[in-house]
Amino acid sequence: AFPARDVAQFIAMARERPGGVTYGSAGAGSAIHLGAALFEHMAQVRMTHVPYRGSAPALNDLLAGQINAVFDNLTSALPFIQAGRLRALAVTGHARSPALPGIPTIAEAGVPGY
Repeated sequence: AFPARDVAQFIAMARERPGGVTYGSAGAGSAIHLGAALFEHMAQVRMTHVPYRGSAPALNDLLAGQINAVFDNLTSALPFIQAGRLRALAVTGHARSPALPGIPTIAEAGVPGY
């Protein structure tokens, strides 16, 4: 239900509401959380981190509309993306994923160097 359709819109919304955009991760200090923290720093946005004990509860809350976004492994999120239940905005790697070739990297989507 979060209205951002791409990374640029996501960043704009996060800048409009500092701390008002929430994102979940598989746990505080996890590689996924650190990737999201890097995104915050490089995109110059402030979001609220909601740590979970694993991907499944984070995805459940995202699907229920309790949080706005999730930084997660593609393996966990892919079935929901393919089913049209989640919208992928970008991937965090250096190259696009073969599983989602139409989804840009965060660097391609407007955060150079990510």
